[in-house]
Amino acid sequence: MTCEWLATIDRFLITSRSANLRQLSKIKWAYCISAGVVIFWTLKCVPDLIFTYISSNVCDNYNNIWVIYYTYVNNWFFYTILPVFTIIVFGTLAYRNMRTLTNTRQLQGADRQLTHMILGQIILIIITALPDAIFDAYSSASVSVYKTAEQADVEYFIFNVLNSLGNVTYGSGFYVILIVSKTFRQQVKHFFCCFGNNPNAVMPASTNVIPGGANTV
Repeated sequence: MTCEWLATIDRFLITSRSANLRQLSKIKWAYCISAGVVIFWTLKCVPDLIFTYISSNVCDNYNNIWVIYYTYVNNWFFYTILPVFTIIVFGTLAYRNMRTLTNTRQLQGADRQLTHMILGQIILIIITALPDAIFDAYSSASVSVYKTAEQADVEYFIFNVLNSLGNVTYGSGFYVILIVSKTFRQQVKHFFCCFGNNPNAVMPASTNVIPGGANTV
């Protein structure tokens, strides 16, 4: 998900009419940000090694402060609000930039294709992640409300459905790109058509030897 919303910001920068913003979309910045993302998520998971342990044959987090942080900051902010909000805002801005360009040739063909793929993935993430985010907000707000066994079963069923729907986000990117990108479809078609064929195979040339004369091929 982090790569998705970072790519959305990059699409906004590269489609901007401002030269200063376009200058921010550079490969050296991508390396720095990628390293920062890896370090951040690695450090963020360190407290799990400290506060998570097994009690009564159950592996869980038994630190109350960390549980509150994990519920409201980690799950709700980092995994829900931040990516969904960023994708919606910068995806909309990138699409507006594309529409306001007076000449679409200002963008290279590869950039246009990648922008279309990013927009397709944005729509997918909104459809699959937003319902889960809304349900998480409801669950957090109603955690202290008394619920009957039937209500608890219904909510657990909804949780499983939305959780499964949320997993679609990570497994359907290939199909979204296949639908929205003509170039990618052609490449996939070419791959399957040429699968098993070796274009570099060397075929022996047939030579005919004529007595008293030159060889002919």
